[in-house]
Amino acid sequence: MDCEVMFVRSATQDDLPAIESLRRADSDSLGFVPKAKYEHIVNKTDDRGRERWRYESLWVCLDARELTGFCLAGFHRNGAKIEQIVVRVDARRMERALKLVDVVLDEARRRQSKRVRCRVAADIEANSFWLAVGFIPVVTVISTWLNLRESTSRRPLIVYDKAIAQPTLLEGI
Repeated sequence: MDCEVMFVRSATQDDLPAIESLRRADSDSLGFVPKAKYEHIVNKTDDRGRERWRYESLWVCLDARELTGFCLAGFHRNGAKIEQIVVRVDARRMERALKLVDVVLDEARRRQSKRVRCRVAADIEANSFWLAVGFIPVVTVISTWLNLRESTSRRPLIVYDKAIAQPTLLEGI
């Protein structure tokens, strides 16, 4: 895959099958997010009274028109949260995840968020990525989401935090 043709854009309805495939392939690393949540965001449809597309975004990373990753993030009050970020195994370590994080940071700045957080299972390789891109571990919590077998996972999760530098009035002068 050539890095020159890689780009990130908002997800569309046509991307949902590839997102679902990536999500299933990386299900051990991800927390559970219902498939319908992605659909409500990209289709801008009401989800039991919630207009998720107003405060949540779903982006995809494309290489030569092939979806190689996605990122789901939410923007609330003064902070942002990366809920999921997945890059296909054969496209990892090629700056795809970094580009997705940059898009979240840019959107967080645009929305005047003060910080971005994410929760990452303590036992996966991705923890080194979050440290490398400047996120700081602030606490370890125990997962309470229910897995497919309807049992509580009790998996340790590391909460990472990154402060967002806001532009000053003098920048760009």
